[in-house]
Amino acid sequence: MDSRKTTLLACLGVISIAVIMSFTFNQEKNKEGPHDYVTIAILAKDKAHTLPLYLSCIEQQTWPAHKSYLYIRTNNNNDDTLNVLRQWVERVGHNYAGVHFDASDLETPVQNYGQHEWNAVRFKILGKIRQDSIDFAHKNQSHYFVVDCDNFIQPKTIENLMQTNLPITAPLLRVAEPSFYGNCHAAIDQNGYYADSPHYYDILLRKVKGLIEVPVVHCSYLIRHDILDKISYDDNSFRYEYVIFSDSARKHNIPQYLDNRELYGRITFTENKGDFEKEPWIYEFQSPKEQIPFGSTSIRNGNLRKDKDGIGISGEGSTAENTKSL
Repeated sequence: MDSRKTTLLACLGVISIAVIMSFTFNQEKNKEGPHDYVTIAILAKDKAHTLPLYLSCIEQQTWPAHKSYLYIRTNNNNDDTLNVLRQWVERVGHNYAGVHFDASDLETPVQNYGQHEWNAVRFKILGKIRQDSIDFAHKNQSHYFVVDCDNFIQPKTIENLMQTNLPITAPLLRVAEPSFYGNCHAAIDQNGYYADSPHYYDILLRKVKGLIEVPVVHCSYLIRHDILDKISYDDNSFRYEYVIFSDSARKHNIPQYLDNRELYGRITFTENKGDFEKEPWIYEFQSPKEQIPFGSTSIRNGNLRKDKDGIGISGEGSTAENTKSL
């Protein structure tokens, strides 16, 4: 038996252990070629209230599960995040090419910080966690897709991004109106942070549509395998980890693109189930098999509602902006 084929479910059944690290591989692995696979990074902390919908979005991706690795990292939770993830992997993990599950807590007591209480220490830790997931994808010769656990994507997201064959591509995501917050920057300041730009609103509101080159993408994005070894989330500058990531790409002349041909999904800042269930866009996910388009007619409180075409927002840990050749 291949030594990599350890028994995931046996490990997951022992919930009291501090570290859950295991691999299970689909027998069809690598028939299509080593670079036809995608690692989906699920990095979760205190997200039990969003995980059921989030994991449903992952499960519904049209990109084949048997060509996807799941990289799951969770730590220092104050809620039921670990159990939600464990039960989901027990149910669907066998469908995927491989599963890596690490639930070891960090020595730094990050559980004492609020969900959106960010500082240099937390960003450095998050950068290390993200870098580990990148390294896993590179080691397994796969492309890399990360979608933060407060992001919710439509079924064709990974498939559409893969078809672009671009180095780094992010799907347009948005927060509920009237906020103007998205998962990219159209302009940046000298330190790599958001700078206001009129192009941002053209992109966010989809007045300009396409695959638009921008200086920063964040929250959810696909990275092509051949550039993974050039990506970094920590340069000892103590900046936000997403700023360092985008800066590392720019320094290697690797373009970043926002795909706003469609509105691909939503982002929430809610920190509990009650507030999350009040999000006005929740109803867009009620009939996933019908694949109701984001930003189109959807059902809310029993009434038909027409969203404003393309008007959106999105993001966390940064702001949204994108630029075509504007």
